[in-house]
Amino acid sequence: MSMTDLFAALVLAAGESRRMGEPKQLLPWSGRTIIEQIVATLGQSPVDEIVVVLGHRADEVRERVEQVSLPRPARAVFNARYRDGMLTSIHAGIAALAADTRAAFVVLCDQPQLKATTLAKLRAAFEASGKGIIVPSHNSRRGHPLLIDLRKYRAEVLAIDGAPGLQTILRA
Repeated sequence: MSMTDLFAALVLAAGESRRMGEPKQLLPWSGRTIIEQIVATLGQSPVDEIVVVLGHRADEVRERVEQVSLPRPARAVFNARYRDGMLTSIHAGIAALAADTRAAFVVLCDQPQLKATTLAKLRAAFEASGKGIIVPSHNSRRGHPLLIDLRKYRAEVLAIDGAPGLQTILRA
């Protein structure tokens, strides 16, 4: 595998979970926290690098991420603008990746039931289709994680400023 074949996972774990009242990423799930579950799943999936984007209660989330035993540890990056919305976390995550990273999964921190096989299917669809963005769906509803070809869309994603965020590219 050449350096340009690297696939990354960006875990968006910076949010304040205001409606929930406590950070979703730190909630218990099957004997661990949700963020630990997601990182463990990603460690079994076809990704070469895991980047967890932190913000609210970053030290607590980082500590939980570091608890997960992986062949290569997940890397945490801090999004100083996390209060400005999810798009700023996507920007921080992409900016932290090597310039030649081929593609990145955008993984939400509140999906502990995510399966490594789902990511494998998305990657296979990406490689077979030649499409720049793969979006999973269930019952005709779009979902996550997205898989974005950074060769095609890195600059465009980083240039998006504000609402509606990635929807601009997805609609196009």
